[in-house]
Amino acid sequence: MALTTMNPSEIVATLREGLLVLTEDLTVEYASDRFLMMFEVDREETLGRALSTLGDGQWNIPALLDPLNAIVMRNATLEDIDVEHHFDHIGRKVMRLNARKTAWADDSAKRILLVIDDVTEAADHARELGLQRQLAEGIVDTLREPLLVLDGDLRIIAASRAFYLKFKVDAEQAIGRNLADLGNGQWANAELIRLLEEVVPDNSTIEDYEITHDFPQIGTRTVLLNARKIFREGNNSKTLLLAMED
Repeated sequence: MALTTMNPSEIVATLREGLLVLTEDLTVEYASDRFLMMFEVDREETLGRALSTLGDGQWNIPALLDPLNAIVMRNATLEDIDVEHHFDHIGRKVMRLNARKTAWADDSAKRILLVIDDVTEAADHARELGLQRQLAEGIVDTLREPLLVLDGDLRIIAASRAFYLKFKVDAEQAIGRNLADLGNGQWANAELIRLLEEVVPDNSTIEDYEITHDFPQIGTRTVLLNARKIFREGNNSKTLLLAMED
């Protein structure tokens, strides 16, 4: 079936997001079944009502209404804006909003199409990852031994304060650099690089690998290296830890 002959309701029915059609005064003219189910509201209590009055005023959300009014006044658009709000009957929701003004072919009046995606779980997961990252960075910085966090291509993601102090390296010279390029190639030990490249795909470890090297900034050092892949659920992590003992 050609796209031009499709009923718009068929398209709306396939959306996992909720859809509202609003008039220019932000009155609800249409609400998709997905929206009604997502927010557990009745169609009769929704259609013909001002958005701000829905749910006994629960939708009187400035972070939502202000951008929608901007669309009405200035033909702006709303793209991937996250709004967090607590609804009395369904609890906290994080809504990802997209909206724009449009006009029906047979009607001079404008409409606002508002698409709402419930991203609460994804937002909570991202927040939890952020907290874990902050905790991990704090732990790394408190370690007395030098430590590097590397991605699967052996680029440096993070380093402990002890690493910077021990090897006289600045963060600007380390973060984002490949280990083999660090310090003008001081770490470009072919055997070490080969072993590290096997840690991620083979889930292997490096234990007490000894390397003796003349580091221009600190002289000759014999360093014991230990490396292992960071565990993640599903074991799909491409990150590894490289710990060092002088």
